[in-house]
Amino acid sequence: MVPSAPSSQSSSSNPLEHPEPRTPIIAAAVGVVGAAAVAWFAHGLAKRREAIARFSAAAKDFRAAFSDELAFLESKAETPIGLDAYLFNAYEEKHKIAIATFEHFLSEPDRSRFREACHQYHSGQRADGEPLDMFEMGASYREAMFVEYMGLPFVHPTMRPRELAAHRIRELFKFAPHQ
Repeated sequence: MVPSAPSSQSSSSNPLEHPEPRTPIIAAAVGVVGAAAVAWFAHGLAKRREAIARFSAAAKDFRAAFSDELAFLESKAETPIGLDAYLFNAYEEKHKIAIATFEHFLSEPDRSRFREACHQYHSGQRADGEPLDMFEMGASYREAMFVEYMGLPFVHPTMRPRELAAHRIRELFKFAPHQ
């Protein structure tokens, strides 16, 4: 048997062999970076879903705190106490807590608008659209709250007190949409 002559081609020209020993390392590095990017994206997506779930729960609780009063206002049922006293009692018992809890789930611009809407709900506004501030006029805390719902004709020129209160609660609900 005659020994074959050494091949003039190098072993790197064989298509089954890796031309560079670093290729597997580069492929592994790309794989690791890709996996890290996918994990980072999945983590961000999970955090976003969790934030949406927390906001939805807070919005649901906020709406629930006002649901009895809105149902009462829309039913046209009578209350043994004045409408302003009825809403004041609900505010003290549950609305105030719901407002303070829910506002933390809003962005800063929405929180500012939400606070304005809350002030309008419980303290009203003047005919020129500016917030009504009975404290400036020397009224006590109780006297300054829900004045527009007393039924005085000079307070709100276009809406009756019940309609006005229901409208303002629905305005608050715009910050806590059903999901």
